[in-house]
Amino acid sequence: MATVDGFLELDGVKGESTDAKHKDKIEIQSFQWGVHSASNMATGGGGGVGKAVFSDFTVTKKVDLASPVLAKFAATGEHIAKGKVIFRKAGGSAGQQDYQTYDFEKIYVTGLAISGGQDGEFYETLTLSPTKFKWEYKKQGDKGSLEGNTVVTVDRAKNTAA
Repeated sequence: MATVDGFLELDGVKGESTDAKHKDKIEIQSFQWGVHSASNMATGGGGGVGKAVFSDFTVTKKVDLASPVLAKFAATGEHIAKGKVIFRKAGGSAGQQDYQTYDFEKIYVTGLAISGGQDGEFYETLTLSPTKFKWEYKKQGDKGSLEGNTVVTVDRAKNTAA
């Protein structure tokens, strides 16, 4: 199984990554998000699906230079214009390659919680709510190279996906 690295890039927010390709970005420890649509199949009348409900994007990271800046965004309710989540994994002779990306627009910081200390590290759980995002996934072939891609763009304000 490939080792996966994750990075978060937000306009005006500097992280502490020293990675050559992702310098000054925020290093991600874990990531989660989801979507669901309620259906009414059990109520008769032909069924259907309701409006999609998206969870916030949740990122776990070490407390770093970005943490106080992100807390300020959460406290003031100001949005961050653009951002990006990048995941990469080993790609054969090409080395580490970006295989999954999320491009965000008009991002609100909806939560920030600090925990830890027992192992000498403090961690932050950060929740982000973008108004619009594009998710791109690239398949990894047998020899490690990336082959083809799948993309969806979601506008949460308009409840559309393309």
